[in-house]
Amino acid sequence: MDLFLTFKKYIENYKIILSLSALFIFLLFLINPVFSLFGGTLNITYNILNFELGNVVISLLASLILLFIFSLVQTIIIYKISKDYSVNETVYFKEIKKMFYKLLKFNWIFFLVIFGVSVFLYDLNLLNNIITQIIFFIITISLWFVPQIIVLENREIPLAMWYSARFWKNNFGHLLTLFLCGFILILLTSLIEVLIAGIIGIMISVLFLVLFVIPFTEILKTEIYLNKYKLLKPKHQFKLKR
Repeated sequence: MDLFLTFKKYIENYKIILSLSALFIFLLFLINPVFSLFGGTLNITYNILNFELGNVVISLLASLILLFIFSLVQTIIIYKISKDYSVNETVYFKEIKKMFYKLLKFNWIFFLVIFGVSVFLYDLNLLNNIITQIIFFIITISLWFVPQIIVLENREIPLAMWYSARFWKNNFGHLLTLFLCGFILILLTSLIEVLIAGIIGIMISVLFLVLFVIPFTEILKTEIYLNKYKLLKPKHQFKLKR
């Protein structure tokens, strides 16, 4: 996968990315006793049962709101990138809205299920078990392309999950590319916080995560998935070859 092409498309869509990320960044800095920021990532404690019910409800609502904004960013970025391919005919706003709601539903359900299971495993002192982490990792990478399949092909959630898991069968090289790219970006995000001490380091790492890592990774995922349409070359590739 051409990372330069992915970066070029990130630059071309920076206005949309900045406008949508503004809401995301604002929500990230909500004062919440269950949230913590480290390495540019938002962490929610699994020891949530020890908090007051009000804090638990507020934390879960804040998480769902964050996922609402995240799903909106995903939907718009994936749709914008796919327009460089002749994958779909003209898609009306009503259809895009349906895709967004479908993706939002998936993100909400996935978060609540994984978080609920994590809370249960934490209470049993099994969450940090290596086997548990491997299982979570396999589940996560198997569902990496569900957003792309929902938005690009308008599939129902169960079918999108099946297609995403099956996609890796003949695309293991892309799996390595995406994994290594994501690993390096998260490592850089963590290094920013380590090298720049204090609240400034935390703010810069979060900005880097939200403004670059998340949208860039989503664009890369979309480009990788669209690689299945090998006869449909994006206009950008023709420009780069000249």
